[in-house]
Amino acid sequence: MFDCSKDVRAYHDQDVTLPKSEQDAMRDRRDSNRTRLRKGLEKAGKPKPIEFVKQGSYAMKTMCRDVDNDYDIDDGVYFEKDDLVSDRGAEMTSLQARQMVRDAVDDGKFKRAPEVRSSCVRVFYEKGYHVDLPVYRRVVTDTVFGEEVHYELAASSGWKRSDARDVSEWYEDERAACADGIQLRRINRDLKKYAQSV
Repeated sequence: MFDCSKDVRAYHDQDVTLPKSEQDAMRDRRDSNRTRLRKGLEKAGKPKPIEFVKQGSYAMKTMCRDVDNDYDIDDGVYFEKDDLVSDRGAEMTSLQARQMVRDAVDDGKFKRAPEVRSSCVRVFYEKGYHVDLPVYRRVVTDTVFGEEVHYELAASSGWKRSDARDVSEWYEDERAACADGIQLRRINRDLKKYAQSV
């Protein structure tokens, strides 16, 4: 049987995986949006995020090259539930929370203004890629056994119990259980690239 593993690996390394320069550029865009958001929230007198969490293929390192630069960077922004209060003192709706993040990240320098989407705020870049900022709140509940913490996503249907870290943790657990976790990531990238091509 003919061994074509070197050819497949070369294709992966040259045409599928993102080069380090593009990975660094994506990280820079992510960090710029985090800084822009913090400054915008502070300027508007809005609550500070408690954390940012990278998500999706960006977090799992399974992004693939795209000829149209249609890259999607997911970077969740997390707030304390008790901090998300509207101007009238009521609990912020999921739409109000997404609008708050959109307004804060929009510093007027984008050619296309950031938009509120059904489950995130999308920041567009002229070259084709975008950054999605899903908005979460941390909910702490007192129980007889102590505090229980869960997270909720600001979705179009309201606050929905969700935390993308669960998917990233599951993926890392599966990689750790494999004989070759790096190979699993390469296969994921190759399959994604193939799916984009058909």
